Amino acid sequence: MPKLPLKEFKFISDKSSEAYLLTDREARLHFVNQAACSMFGYSEKELLTLSIADIDIHYDEAKYIELFDLIQQKTIPPIETRNKRKD
Repeated sequence: MPKLPLKEFKFISDKSSEAYLLTDREARLHFVNQAACSMFGYSEKELLTLSIADIDIHYDEAKYIELFDLIQQKTIPPIETRNKRKD
């Protein structure tokens, strides 16, 4: 199966009502879709300057790293968070 170019993935994900946020192991945001921007009240440019620690009320660095490492080996488990908006 050929890889989907990022531009096409962005177009498709922006049509979704589900928020998509892609991060690195340090919890920095590298990709967000329009639903994520709406959910958090930030523009895409603003949101991409933040990390999960900025938007997750109960962020725990050790737990995040553990989850990030687990996801590298298995499918993404259900995750429940409490987030904060810009406003």
